[in-house]
Amino acid sequence: MSALVLVLLIVGGAGLAWAAFKLEPHWSSKDGHRMMTQAQGMESSRALPTRWLEVRVTVIDSNLIVTSRGLQAIKLRGTYVVTGKSPTPPKNRQIYVLQGEKQILLRIPNSSRSMPVLDALLLLQP
Repeated sequence: MSALVLVLLIVGGAGLAWAAFKLEPHWSSKDGHRMMTQAQGMESSRALPTRWLEVRVTVIDSNLIVTSRGLQAIKLRGTYVVTGKSPTPPKNRQIYVLQGEKQILLRIPNSSRSMPVLDALLLLQP
């Protein structure tokens, strides 16, 4: 009986660990103008982080204000405009290219309320 409980605990722990890595944190306001999502620097130099980090994004007029949720993404902070969208995004996600002083990628799920807002900003670009 104790071996069965041990096996169930190991399987349950492995399932929770898999879910933690598979689920991506994302929040979007009802109007889609504020969100918490993942961002990544596009440059391969040490100036920008190259892994996906959690950031807060606020849309004001045609600009996106990116702030970090912690010290890891502090180099991604700034004001950006949407300049592009990935033609072949990963499954169930969209990737937007943002340009400011730096160039970063913004990853959001297809179900996000912010996707129409970002698409509208993309159409405003010349």
